[in-house]
Amino acid sequence: MDETRFAYWKTIAFLGSLAMIVAAERLFIWKRFAGPGSGRLRNVWLAATDALVLGVVCAGCSCAASRFATGSGLGLFNRIEAPPWLAVLVTVVSFDALAWAWHRANHRVPALWRFHRVHHSDPAFDATTSFRFHPVELLLSVPVRLLLVLALGAPVVGILVFEVTFGFFNLFVHANLRLPKRLESALAVVFVHPALHRLHHSRVIAESSRNFGTILSVWDRAGRTMLRSDSARAVDVGLDDLDGGRVAGLLAQLRLPFR
Repeated sequence: MDETRFAYWKTIAFLGSLAMIVAAERLFIWKRFAGPGSGRLRNVWLAATDALVLGVVCAGCSCAASRFATGSGLGLFNRIEAPPWLAVLVTVVSFDALAWAWHRANHRVPALWRFHRVHHSDPAFDATTSFRFHPVELLLSVPVRLLLVLALGAPVVGILVFEVTFGFFNLFVHANLRLPKRLESALAVVFVHPALHRLHHSRVIAESSRNFGTILSVWDRAGRTMLRSDSARAVDVGLDDLDGGRVAGLLAQLRLPFR
């Protein structure tokens, strides 16, 4: 699979996931935020900026790294015999674990938090919050992920399955959704759901320093960072030292880490 087909299937899957999550938000809304319209559009503009920057710097580099590892015999799955399904499964689980560790580091390391706080500065919480990342934060994560591609000798299909799954869950866990308590309890055994991640966006540091996972909840359990929550819980999202108006515009969001 080349970079063009990889990008095509990833884009199709993302658009399908976005349509599904936005429709669900309209049917099962958790909370109505004041004046969300223009603010949500600004998150979209930030996502477009991210896509442009990453497209210029690292378009298809995961595919290229995977093909390089295969051609050079680098990585675990280029040195051992393993069924394709196992290589895909290990790739997905490993990348989700890395995402958890990287997310936690973004809260612990001051230099990384400068950029990650752009994501947490959103005074509302819905699917577009998943777009709200500073491009420098995303660029810093690229070499970390490429090292894992090389270490695993991760197959391109495994990387694509992870990207599609992560893309769906990134939208899902940020969704402004109210789910039944029993469903949330059942999901939380294995997966992260919106109420868990919503608590991570709380203005209360004791809550925002928990629940770093995106797909699997096992990493927070193992790291002792899990804090249970459900849709009945009231959560005030955002950052105490920033009001929504100060970081409303695209340029304000881009400048925030340097203030």
